Amino acid sequence: MKTNTINIAQMKVIPGNPEKNLKNIISAIKNTDSEMIIFPEMAVPGYFLGDDFENESFVRECHDMNQEIIDTTKNRARAIWWNILIDELKKNEDGSMRKYNAWFIAQNGQKISNWVFDWYTIKSLMPKYKQFDDERYFYSLDKLAREEWKSLENYFKPFEIVINGIKRNVWIVVCEDMWDTDYQIKPVNLLKENWSDIIVNISASPFSLNKQAKREKIMREKSDWIDFIYANNTGVQNTGKNIFVFDWESSVFQNWEKIWGWYFLENKIIPHTNKNSPHPSPLPMGEGTEQTIPPLPLGEGPGVRAMSEQIHQVLVYGIKEFMISIKQKKVVIGLSGWIDSAIVATLLVDAIGRENVIAINMPSKFNSNTTKNIAKKLADNLGIKYIEFPIQNIVDMTKNEIEKALGKEVKWLNLENIQARDRWARVLAGIASQENAIFTANWNKTEIALWYATLYWDVAWAFTPIWDLYKTQVYELARFLDEKKWWILNDVINVMPSAELSEHQDVDEWKWDPFDYPFVDAILYQIIEERKDLDYILNCFDAGVLEEKLKINRQIVPEIFPTNLAFVENIEKIYKMMKNNFFKRIQSPPIIRVSKRAFGTDLREAQNPIYFTRKYRELKDKIIKKDKIDEIFNRYLKADFANAIKEKYHHIYEKDAWVWEKYSIGTHTAMVLRNFEKFFVWEKFPANFDREIFKLILALHDIGKPQAIENEGKEAQHEYTTKMIEKFFDEMKIEEKYKKFAISLIGIDVIWEYLQDKISLTDAKKEIEERAKNSWFDDKTFVELLIIFFRVDAGSYTTWAWGFEALDSLFDFNFDNMILDLAVNVRAKVGEMIN
Repeated sequence: MKTNTINIAQMKVIPGNPEKNLKNIISAIKNTDSEMIIFPEMAVPGYFLGDDFENESFVRECHDMNQEIIDTTKNRARAIWWNILIDELKKNEDGSMRKYNAWFIAQNGQKISNWVFDWYTIKSLMPKYKQFDDERYFYSLDKLAREEWKSLENYFKPFEIVINGIKRNVWIVVCEDMWDTDYQIKPVNLLKENWSDIIVNISASPFSLNKQAKREKIMREKSDWIDFIYANNTGVQNTGKNIFVFDWESSVFQNWEKIWGWYFLENKIIPHTNKNSPHPSPLPMGEGTEQTIPPLPLGEGPGVRAMSEQIHQVLVYGIKEFMISIKQKKVVIGLSGWIDSAIVATLLVDAIGRENVIAINMPSKFNSNTTKNIAKKLADNLGIKYIEFPIQNIVDMTKNEIEKALGKEVKWLNLENIQARDRWARVLAGIASQENAIFTANWNKTEIALWYATLYWDVAWAFTPIWDLYKTQVYELARFLDEKKWWILNDVINVMPSAELSEHQDVDEWKWDPFDYPFVDAILYQIIEERKDLDYILNCFDAGVLEEKLKINRQIVPEIFPTNLAFVENIEKIYKMMKNNFFKRIQSPPIIRVSKRAFGTDLREAQNPIYFTRKYRELKDKIIKKDKIDEIFNRYLKADFANAIKEKYHHIYEKDAWVWEKYSIGTHTAMVLRNFEKFFVWEKFPANFDREIFKLILALHDIGKPQAIENEGKEAQHEYTTKMIEKFFDEMKIEEKYKKFAISLIGIDVIWEYLQDKISLTDAKKEIEERAKNSWFDDKTFVELLIIFFRVDAGSYTTWAWGFEALDSLFDFNFDNMILDLAVNVRAKVGEMIN
C-alpha cells in the first residue's frame, strides 16, 4: 500500500554526468513509496552544459538512458522526468541534430500516451536572456507547431492518469513555461482551457535574491482552480564565468494557497499528498519546518539586512559544492585585515572546515599595524592556519629587475601594481601549489564593476565567493555574522577600507578608498540589476526624487555633491569605469551568483565604446546649467581668489564656451578644475610651483573668449584672456613670476597645433623657447607645467576624464590609479618638441 500519492525528488543534478544522475533517478524510483515521482528539469544531463549539448555522442547517451528509466518503473511508481529527446527524422535550420528539451512519463515499464504525444512533450517557451540560451540547443514546441502548420493549442492535451483511485488530467510544463508574462503564448492558460486539473512545473531554476518571492507570486496566480506542483533541483552548475546555486525550493500550490514547500535540502523525496486525499493537502514536514526567509523588496537595492542569512546559506553551499566539483579540499586565502577577506575566510570555514583554510598575510612597508593585528586576531578566532609573509624584499627585487631592464625608475603607481601582483604570482600561487590547494579572490561586485581591481591579483584566482555582493552587502553580511558568531571582529567592520599600496593609502592617517560606497552601490544597482540607463538617474535627480527612487537616506546635493556638475560627473565616472573595465571582468574566474544580474554569462558584455544618448546629453546640459558658478569657485579655489572672480567676472562664466558640446565657460572651467583635483592630486609639481596659483590659472584660462568672439573672433581669445589675467594678478598682488608664467602659458596652443600638424616642428620648438624665456621659470620647468596644463585642459574633453569624446585618442587613462596621461604616440610626438 502506497503511503503517499505524489513524491517530488528534489535531487542534486550533477552537470555533465548523466550516468551518476541516472543512478540517482533509478534509486529514487526504486525506493519511493508513492504512486508517482517527479524529477527536475534536465535531471539526466544537467542544464548549464554549454556546447556539450552539441556533442552527438553525449546527447545520444543521455537520450538512450530514457529506456532504462522506463524499465525501472515496472511494478513501481509512475515517473515523470526530464531529458533530451532526439528527432532522427528532422534537422535544425543549421543542419545540426534536432533536439528537444522534453519531459517524459512512464508507468509499469510502459510509455503513457495522450494521443498527441507518445510518452513525452516538449518545452514551449525557450528563454534566451541572461544566463539562459535554450534556443541555441533545443527546438521549441511553438516552432514545431508552426513547422507542422498546426495550432499550438492542439498539442496541449493533458495525460489522463489515475491518482489515488481518481482519474486526473495531468500536464507538465517546463520552467520557463510558467514565466509567461512577457510571452504571447501562455502554456498554463492553454492547459486550463483543455481541462488540466494538475499542472506540474519541472524546473532547473537557479537562486537569486528575491526570486522565490516572485516565483511564488506566479505560482499562486497559476494555481487558480487547479493543483500546481513545482519541482526544482539542488546543487551547483558552473558556466565557466558563473557558479549557479540551485535553490532547493520545491512547493505545492492549490487555488492561490501555498500548502507545501521545502528550502535548502537535497536528495530528498518530498511527500506531496496522502493516499486518502484526491487533492494536494498539507502534510507534516517531517524532520523540519518550512523556512521563511524574508525576501529583498524589489527596488530596495543592496544592503538590506533581511537577506544576509540567505546570502550566507547560499554562499556556503556554493563554496562547498564548487570544491566538491573540482575535487579540492584546501584553500589558501590572502587575509589582509579588511572586510572582504574576513568575510571570505569566514565563509570558507563554514563551507569546508577550519582545517582546510590557510590564511596568508602579506604586508609591505605600507601595511599598517592596525590591519596586520586585525588579520591575526581574525585567524585566531576562526582557528585557521595563519602565516605572515612579508613581501617588501620581493617587491624591491621586482622593482630593481624592471629598472635594470628598462633603464629608468619605476613610478610609485606601477609599484602599487607590483605589490599586488607579487602577492599573487610569487606568494599565494606558490603556497597553494605547495599545499595542493587552490586560492580564492576576495574582491566584491562594487570593485570589479569599477577600476578597483588589479589584473593577475584580484582578477586571477580559482573562484570568487563574494564578487556578486556589493560593498554595502558585504558590510551587512559582516554585521549579521558578528551577531550570529563571535568570529567576525568589530575591528574589521569599523575600520575604513583602503588598498594600503602606497603612502597615499595609509589607514592610520585616514587615507581611504576613493568611493562613497552607499552612493556608488545605489547607482550601480540601478545600472546592473534594474537595467536603468543614466537618463533615468538624471531624470530622477532633476525631478527631485533621486533619494526616494534609489533608496538613499540622505540628500545627494549638497551633502555629497556641492554642485549639479559634480553629481553628473560622478555618475558618469561610475558608468565609464564600469564600461571601460570590461577587459578585466572578462578575465575573471567564476563568480558565485546571488543577485538577479551577475557579471559573466548572466550579464553579457561587449567591449564597445562609451556612448551617451542625445536625450541624456540634453538632460545633462539642462541640469548643469542650473549650477551656480559661485558654488563651483567656492569649492575649488582659495576664498580670496573665488570672491574676486565672482565679483569681477561672474557674468562671463555663463556665456557659451563655443565648443561642439554647447556648454558654458563656467561648465568647462568646472570640468577643468575637477580634472586637476582628481587626476593630479599626487603629481609632483616642478620647482615647487604653487598649486593654488595653478588652479587660479585654470579658472581664468578661457576668461577672454566671450569678449574676443563678440569683438573680433575666436582667434583673438588668447589676447583678450592674457590682458584680463594680467589685470587680475596685479589687483590681487600675486607674485610677478606667477603673472609672467600665466601670460606665457595662456597665450600658447602649441601642443595642440603641432599634434594637428598645423605648425612645423621647428616653429613649435621656437614658440616654446620664446614663451619659456618670458615665463620667469627655466625652460624645463616651463615645459613640464605646459604639459600638465595641456593634460588637464584638453583631457577634460575625454570620456575617460568624464567629459566627452573629442580628444580620447590623445590620452591614456590608468584605471587602477586615476592618472590621465598622454597616449604613447602623443608622448613621443610631444617629446620631439621639447628635446
